[in-house]
Amino acid sequence: MAESCPTPRQEGCKYVGTPECLITQHHLYWPSPDYTTKLEKDFRNLPQNKEPLSRCDHDELHATQDPPEKPSTDFMVGFLIASGVHLSRRVLKEIKRDGDGETLHKR
Repeated sequence: MAESCPTPRQEGCKYVGTPECLITQHHLYWPSPDYTTKLEKDFRNLPQNKEPLSRCDHDELHATQDPPEKPSTDFMVGFLIASGVHLSRRVLKEIKRDGDGETLHKR
């Protein structure tokens, strides 16, 4: 979701005064191609896993920082449940506990 910048951004931002001067949603867990299953997408798209950033700040963040390590499936499941998200049958079919219960795997 992108919104127009309500005020001019920092000096030197190439987007100031252009239609691309926007507030965008930055996903704290990126890049998006690493999150392919419904479970992973649901986790990545939780409101608490996104923050608004100006287009300029968003570009700079991705250009200067490495993506965070992808959380384990167990972590994502626990985080979704703790956030009050009901896991759909589709998500439940995507995962299967192995013998030690430590890791969830796609079927």
